[in-house]
Amino acid sequence: MNWSYDREWTERRMALSDLPRNSRTLLAAVGLSALYLLYSQITRPLLTVNRSPQIAKAQPAAVEKSSPVFAASASRWLPQHEWVGKANSRFRDGSRLLFFDQHELLNENRSIRVSPVAMVWQGSDDEEAPITAVAESASFACSSALSLGAGQFGKITSGLLAGEVRIEGPQGLRIEGRTFYFEEDSLRIWSSEPVRFGWEEHTGTAEGGVEIELAAVGDPEERGLMTVSDIRRVRLLGRVNCSLSFREQATTEKPVQLQISAANGFEYYVPTQECTFSGFVDRELRPDNQVLVEQPQEDGSRDRLFCSRLVLQLRRQERDPQDKGSSQKLAAVSIAADGRRVLFRSESKQITASMSRLVYQIDERRLDLTGRPVGPAGPAAPVTVEHQGRRLTAPAVVAILDVRSQLRMLQCSGPGQLEPPELPAEAAANAAVDREAVTAKWETSLQLTRTEQDVLLLTGQAQVGWRPQQLSLAANEIALTMHGSSESVAGTASPALRGPRQLRAVGDVRLDSPQLTGNARESLLVEFEPESAAGTEQQSGVPYDATAAGTETVDTAVPGLPAPPLGAGQSGKTKFFCDAVETRLRTSATSRVRFEDLWLRGS
Repeated sequence: MNWSYDREWTERRMALSDLPRNSRTLLAAVGLSALYLLYSQITRPLLTVNRSPQIAKAQPAAVEKSSPVFAASASRWLPQHEWVGKANSRFRDGSRLLFFDQHELLNENRSIRVSPVAMVWQGSDDEEAPITAVAESASFACSSALSLGAGQFGKITSGLLAGEVRIEGPQGLRIEGRTFYFEEDSLRIWSSEPVRFGWEEHTGTAEGGVEIELAAVGDPEERGLMTVSDIRRVRLLGRVNCSLSFREQATTEKPVQLQISAANGFEYYVPTQECTFSGFVDRELRPDNQVLVEQPQEDGSRDRLFCSRLVLQLRRQERDPQDKGSSQKLAAVSIAADGRRVLFRSESKQITASMSRLVYQIDERRLDLTGRPVGPAGPAAPVTVEHQGRRLTAPAVVAILDVRSQLRMLQCSGPGQLEPPELPAEAAANAAVDREAVTAKWETSLQLTRTEQDVLLLTGQAQVGWRPQQLSLAANEIALTMHGSSESVAGTASPALRGPRQLRAVGDVRLDSPQLTGNARESLLVEFEPESAAGTEQQSGVPYDATAAGTETVDTAVPGLPAPPLGAGQSGKTKFFCDAVETRLRTSATSRVRFEDLWLRGS
């Protein structure tokens, strides 16, 4: 690499003349891209020179102050470092500016130590903030003898920056650390000291340091630090703590705030734009050795996600061509969490979910939950979701949300069940609690579609039970349609609740209740009707006398003829066996039910 004095106005462009766009990443990992150019250190507004007693003070290189470019860059981008504008030595190579006061040549002029030192590297967009670096001192080893008078630096093969390091760049990019090394042969930059980083509104720390793999172009035999074209991989080592802020485009809502703590580091792989937070997979699962994600809520509570690995998939956003001063940003595409056990808890929503893998597709607002199949890790573990005491289990669950993050579709695949809350003895007589006690089982799938009329569909040996009414239904397929929130109760202007409207069971139907029991080979259709506000239990204006009816058994029915209606609280029971059944079921606020207009078809 050849540095020339500004008076020569050398305008040579290197392979790194433009800052690689795809190295600007979510956790300010892009900031590390400047490390292989120069490493920075900021100790106080006015830097002091760190002079080692074993090293003699060298004479400064020739002073170059002829170009206004140096003064303009120093005052605009490094105003807090007054010495930069008065630096004794100034060099320029293409889009890079180098400033330092003192220098010393070592190792037969093949190494150089400079102090203090600063650099400004402007990309192709003059309106965008450049990469800046400031340090107390830096050491470089070169492939050939250096000659500052001739402006010859040679080829840099390795280097060291001791002390605290700080780099700043576009979009609020900043990184701070201590004692960075870089090496040509391995195309690697590393530090074992803690690192602090930031980008836009994201901030974080890495307790174990950083490793950066660089990518070079050209002849492999001639590759070196000056042929680097991009960053290939960034690793933040040790425990990594991050504070992230996400805001959806074209929205006025508050940004989503996330705090992430990863016990075993972070990695950003540039070719695929994938960010990975890692915990320890070979240790006992504990919050202090895994990945913990927390999201503060407005009520002061926190949603928490606990996993062994968290992966953020990124993509470059399209930049508005009219916005010349903006940088091309990265947006999150998906979030995936996996491990032996992935646990999600929401205190405000009273939700707890356990699984082996979670994937959220951000644009589609699709959430995939997967349990653990039978394997070397142990027996199968299904997805488990608990909400206010209700428990849902299934091998796999898919949820699709709307723009307000409300559930639009729920799909459970494989054998599963829905269990009601367990009632303590003192609450067993509470009718309000009992009405919510619904159980369900299925072998193939459960699907809930939420539209104007919600539809719940169970397939494969489906079973549904209502505990307070002592009702149970089994069939190959059961579909339950709910009232829409905008519908009104007949004869009133009041909106109906999302209660049941229609139930249809198909294939080998079995119904069991205190008033009605039997089998239908083909189908069962039930129309739900809430009782009127007056609570009357009349049908067509004629009350049904339960005492007079007694117990009636119906094994078959003539097609088209209804069986007698059944009132709630009757001691009798109607039994049937036929091809198809149609009936109406009246429900009341006291959990009483009454079958009416029972039609039995077929033989």
